[in-house]
Amino acid sequence: MEIPAMNPNDEELPVNKSKWDEFREMQMNGDFNMFDPQARKGTSLSLKEWLYAMEHYDELSLIYEGE
Repeated sequence: MEIPAMNPNDEELPVNKSKWDEFREMQMNGDFNMFDPQARKGTSLSLKEWLYAMEHYDELSLIYEGE
């Protein structure tokens, strides 16, 4: 998968702020291991978006949370 430019205003970014917030909410909920398919099913993220968030966690965290 080609990595797009990490710009929060870029509509080409596979995971937007809203999707990132869903991902993080599921993570913080702590009900599932994030590798468990059930975790993704509790969100509106596609498999491609979920995997992107998992693989680019640090970059997305920096973009959307400044951390």
